[in-house]
Amino acid sequence: MRSLWNLISLPLFQRRDEPASSMTCRRCRNTDPAPGRVPAPAPAAPRSVREPFSAAEWDEVVRAAAIDKVEQVLADSYALLAEQTPLRPADSPDLAHVRRIRAVLTVLAEDLGPRGRAARPDQRDWIDSELLPAVLRAEAEIGSVVADSR
Repeated sequence: MRSLWNLISLPLFQRRDEPASSMTCRRCRNTDPAPGRVPAPAPAAPRSVREPFSAAEWDEVVRAAAIDKVEQVLADSYALLAEQTPLRPADSPDLAHVRRIRAVLTVLAEDLGPRGRAARPDQRDWIDSELLPAVLRAEAEIGSVVADSR
């Protein structure tokens, strides 16, 4: 199973005191040199070069990525239900299974969301080891409903 870190695409950050001309815009591939160097931001806390983010910042990145993934699976499953409900009987066990998965994912999204509980210190490990694999399994189960219907 791939790690959560392989699933998160982080923006391209410019290193401190790196000339702006050495950066390439991902969208336009513009390499026009900007005059001068980019000033280093004032650090909130001293950090080593190897640790560009604090543990709390990484926790927030992981939490946001988990919320995004849960919301993506919810949106995909909603589209599936909208497409498949008219084509199947009202008491279809497959659609009932998708609805149960959606109910669980909705509770998880509310728990992790901005109005949810405050982040726990061990939440990042829990997200990486338990939540993300469960969400990916749910996504696969929802996808199998579509595959079975075709």
